[in-house]
Formats: sequence, structure tokens, C-alpha cells
Amino acid sequence: MNHPKPTVVLVLGAFTDASSFARIVPELLDAGIPVLAPPVSLRSLVRDAAAAATATIPGDRSA
Repeated sequence: MNHPKPTVVLVLGAFTDASSFARIVPELLDAGIPVLAPPVSLRSLVRDAAAAATATIPGDRSA
């Protein structure tokens, strides 16, 4: 049985930005693993959680 690979969601934290994922994202994609690194504003936990929760994979029509 062929199981789909889980999507890895990378969410940055304080004192960093999305460039922190510059090395790992291509490695995951090369391995065929879907990956999301949604931008978050780091302004509030509620807004950042909402941004991460609504992130989608480009071209994904399953939602």
C-alpha cells in the first residue's frame, strides 16, 4: 500500500526569520517530502498561529 508522505511545516520562532530554513527546505523537497514554511509576522501568537494553520501547499486541491 502506498501511503502519502506527511507535510512538514516549519514555523520560525523569535529572533529568527525564514532564511533559517534555507538549507533544509531543498533537502526535504529533493526527498519528495512536501514542506511548508509559512511567513509569520511575529506580532502575536494568535495571528502567527492562524497564519501557520491556513498555510497551503501550492497546487494542492485536497482542502
